Amino acid sequence: MDFSICIVSYECRDKLRQCLASIRAHRPVAQHEVIVVDNGSTDGTVAMLHQEFYWVKTIANPDNRGFSVACNQGLAQASGEVLMMLNPDTIVTHGALDGLYRFVRERPWIGAVGPMLVTPEGRPEMSCREFPTLMNALWNLTGLSQAFSSSKVFGHYEMSWWDHSEPRAVDWLSGAAVVFTGAAWVKVGALDESYFLQAVELDWQKRLSRNGLERWYLPSVEVQHHPGRSWGGDESGEVVALHEAAFRYFRKHHGLLSSLCLHALAFLTLSFRLPWSALKWLTGRGEQSLQELRTNWGIYKLSLGIPVPRSAPRVARPRIAGSDSKSEAC
Repeated sequence: MDFSICIVSYECRDKLRQCLASIRAHRPVAQHEVIVVDNGSTDGTVAMLHQEFYWVKTIANPDNRGFSVACNQGLAQASGEVLMMLNPDTIVTHGALDGLYRFVRERPWIGAVGPMLVTPEGRPEMSCREFPTLMNALWNLTGLSQAFSSSKVFGHYEMSWWDHSEPRAVDWLSGAAVVFTGAAWVKVGALDESYFLQAVELDWQKRLSRNGLERWYLPSVEVQHHPGRSWGGDESGEVVALHEAAFRYFRKHHGLLSSLCLHALAFLTLSFRLPWSALKWLTGRGEQSLQELRTNWGIYKLSLGIPVPRSAPRVARPRIAGSDSKSEAC
């Protein structure tokens, strides 16, 4: 087998149907297989797969085990020399799978490649990032990254100063659509299952970097992305979970001292933001101010090392951290 495509789904039957139909319509020339791991959906996803997509290899989990566990399940069953993680809320375009497959297959020094993700209206998404640092965490926490997004100083985490029109090596790519070799997967190892949902692809691509394998952004290939709510509870739960994953990432990859510094940065900035958001809520600013208060309170507790209960996500793939100002992580 040349090419294995792995999709993790949870309660997104209709989006998954569209995604698989696009793969069928624009299937790659290479011999390929599609593996769908369903995390206990109750919306008839598994029945739909059996009835409409008999050619898909289906793994049906009895419950939601999280993205990292489910994706590892699927890729453990893959037999392709080249592998792909693909969101169920994507639609592949003509030549996209072939382009990504050829690019990584012809360049053994590249660990992963990702396409330009575009909205249904055709607008490019910011789908590649620089690795998180204490400096860009400070810009994000203070809001300077949004206020001066075109600056190379304040906008460097999202690479928002760059028009994303040319191929280039980047630090990490959105997990909505990313292709890599089986050799890279074996060398680096499976996804870290201590991450339930957020920052899974960030952590894995950090490990690619440490193993000397490049990550490339390829804008000549486009995949349509239909971003939507990725969380079953309120929005504050999603944003808090993003920050929780950021704390975990810093502790793992930058050590205890950097992790403590990140906690201190979050504590100091939230000490100013929390009273302001409480004042806005008390003066009757509505539901949005309540969400902001809940978000800031959750991040504040995390900065003090207080665990925050996790809400149940609705789908098994997050939007990329930082895809909008409301989901910006540390």
